[in-house]
Amino acid sequence: MFLTGKICNIAQKLRCESVAKSVLRFCHCPSNRKIFATAEEAERFLSGLCADPDNSCVCENVVSLTPKYDLQIVVPVYNTARYIEECVDSVLNQSTHYSYKIILVNDGSTDGSAEILRNYEGRAHVEIIEQQNAGLGAARNSAIKTIDANYLMFVDSDDRLHQGAIEKMLSVAYKADADVVDGDLLVFGKGIRDTIMNTITGKKDASGFRGYAHGKIIKSELFSTICFPNGYWFEDTLLPLVLLRMSKKFYGTSDVVYEYRQRSSSITSKSRGNFKSIDSFYVTRRLLNDAKKLNIDISSEEFIDILINRQIRINVKRISSISSRNVQYAHYMLTKKMLEDIYSDVPIANPKAKKKLEEICNMSFRDFILKYV
Repeated sequence: MFLTGKICNIAQKLRCESVAKSVLRFCHCPSNRKIFATAEEAERFLSGLCADPDNSCVCENVVSLTPKYDLQIVVPVYNTARYIEECVDSVLNQSTHYSYKIILVNDGSTDGSAEILRNYEGRAHVEIIEQQNAGLGAARNSAIKTIDANYLMFVDSDDRLHQGAIEKMLSVAYKADADVVDGDLLVFGKGIRDTIMNTITGKKDASGFRGYAHGKIIKSELFSTICFPNGYWFEDTLLPLVLLRMSKKFYGTSDVVYEYRQRSSSITSKSRGNFKSIDSFYVTRRLLNDAKKLNIDISSEEFIDILINRQIRINVKRISSISSRNVQYAHYMLTKKMLEDIYSDVPIANPKAKKKLEEICNMSFRDFILKYV
């Protein structure tokens, strides 16, 4: 600790904090000492801490060929009594000439959320689903088993839909026949300054999208053969690895469309140091296998770049919050095995993509941590 403080003080005086961070990161980086003899041993170790739900995203949903609505809005609800009225009212008070239906899924709430939802029973174009607690992905899936709209939207029950969001995004979607449309995101919450996360206006590519289900509208037909993988945290990984790969037309609007509430009890906050963070790896592995089943081109340079430079980086950061070198080493071994298994029978024509894949498969534990943490 003394040495760390000395390095930071010197770096500050010399105005080279970024170099100091790199030096400290290298000093704290682990050795390449082998911890597990085989990938199977590493798998057993991680499974003992957090079992892989191993639930596929491949499924069959009923999508109406003659939909009644322009938009079907899905709001999963679990113990958000404090915020749910604000959320639902932000949807029902939208000014738009488009038709929409809102499905409220009470996922076994125990805090009074169910009673609040009953106030909306009987409202036009409002449907309420009651189920035992099964998680966010399962709640969303209950609402998309039957889809009666051209587009889908997912709103978390502690967030708000910005006024005009439906009108703005659907106008863009219909004009461009877009598969996915997103917009600016307003981040708010107690003790934080409101921040707008900007997006590109007009046509864009898949890499320009944030990997969350909220803040977007998605063409319903894309969900005819997929759903959110049940039982995992980080089920939104479905978007970058599967859903966006199945899409062809992407558009954005610079208008604020979604208001995201940042709070300490969110999955993102709760995941730090939690063994359930290992789900980040599990869901990546599950979805890579599903992508192959769905005939998604996982050999393209774009896909491999997103997998290696975005998704695996996210996985390492989440799992590194668990203060266990054994966990990190097991994850390193299983990440390499995952890539070797998935791509064992997939020819990669692009030299750059092939090189990126080979580099990570040949990487030492120390280099793996230095690259991603």
